[in-house]
Amino acid sequence: MKSIPYFSAKEIKISSNDFALENRILKEFGLKSSDETLLDLVYLDNPEENVLTVYTDKIHNDSFFFLKNIHSTKKTTEIWEALRNNKKVTVSIDMFYCGLLFIRKEQAKEHFKIRI
Repeated sequence: MKSIPYFSAKEIKISSNDFALENRILKEFGLKSSDETLLDLVYLDNPEENVLTVYTDKIHNDSFFFLKNIHSTKKTTEIWEALRNNKKVTVSIDMFYCGLLFIRKEQAKEHFKIRI
């Protein structure tokens, strides 16, 4: 949750069944969960392979995705690998239990694994 203020996320989309988490994030950081504007952050409990296609019109150059459970099953690991190898993604950070994907056209493609 520290990444929200660090990256100045204002408009977010939370795709989660954890309504307490969603309410906490929205209240604590004074954010709006929106489908109408460009999104700074997309939070997903269960990543799907088409997530970048679904949000193509909703993201901008500094948008990022927080994906939970990226290695919980073989399928989610395969989805994570496909997403991080997508040409739109320039930076990925694999923290085992979760991952971050950044969309930044001016940055060279890099992948990191961080043990937390």
